[in-house]
Amino acid sequence: MHTAVRTEVHWIRGCRYCLTVVGDGPRDALLLHGFPDAPANMMGLAHGLAQRGWRVAVPYLRGYGLSESSPGADLSLAGLAADVGELLDALGFQHTLLVGHDWGSAVAQAAADGPRVAGVALLSVPPIPWLIAGLPRDPGQLRRSAYMGAFQVPGAVRALQATGGTYVDRLWRSWSPRFQASEAQLAAARRALAPPGALATALGYYRALWPRRPARWRASLAITNRPLPVPALVLGGTDDACIGPGFFRGDPTAAFAQRHQVTLIEGAGHFLPVEAPRAVLAAIDAFFGRPEGAQ
Repeated sequence: MHTAVRTEVHWIRGCRYCLTVVGDGPRDALLLHGFPDAPANMMGLAHGLAQRGWRVAVPYLRGYGLSESSPGADLSLAGLAADVGELLDALGFQHTLLVGHDWGSAVAQAAADGPRVAGVALLSVPPIPWLIAGLPRDPGQLRRSAYMGAFQVPGAVRALQATGGTYVDRLWRSWSPRFQASEAQLAAARRALAPPGALATALGYYRALWPRRPARWRASLAITNRPLPVPALVLGGTDDACIGPGFFRGDPTAAFAQRHQVTLIEGAGHFLPVEAPRAVLAAIDAFFGRPEGAQ
């Protein structure tokens, strides 16, 4: 089956967003990558969805790869959610499924109440209220999440740059201990963080989680503390060494306002889009259904 593929550039909140669009089906999906990662590692899911009848867009997030950021840009979850809303407007997407991995999952959750969003599939990061509630009670997760604190330290960007990109390989191996990533997958993630300013912007996402700018921080907290307002599929890996599987169990009334499903994929680590693409696609098929008329 031939699947149409094209690249597009859109100006979103004053900065260039570069993306790939796959397929021309009647239903829309936006795939959002994580850290340290790249759109290239979401393309297996994109092509799988396109073959099922979806029109799929896969952007570089703000500041990664070919997408731009700017000094003082709003990198809070509220700001990144606003990027998603404007991007959907620019694409003309309607009733969109947001598929987010890692940071993309957090952004999808923040953007879920947008008027063009019909559902979310959250990979490797569970509902944020579950994380907030569970983190103080889990010393193991506090240790696993210590890198987030390290990213707050002045000089963190220079320290990571000094590794020549090997920090990407190290995080992939650590977070998915049973998965052997290919050189192409790791190289794509390194390239996305190699342009001037890209790594500083990526760490800026983490820094915006702290209340350095109280108004932005409070807006993000309000968004992420509300139950998800659209149908939600949540997928994790039983062997995820970044976010423990226990965080995929919590009070559904705190996390969901619509129908939902939470599933752990046996034997998978953190990087579900490349470790378990068939399982992810099957779960999306079962929960959201295929576009009408798709084979």
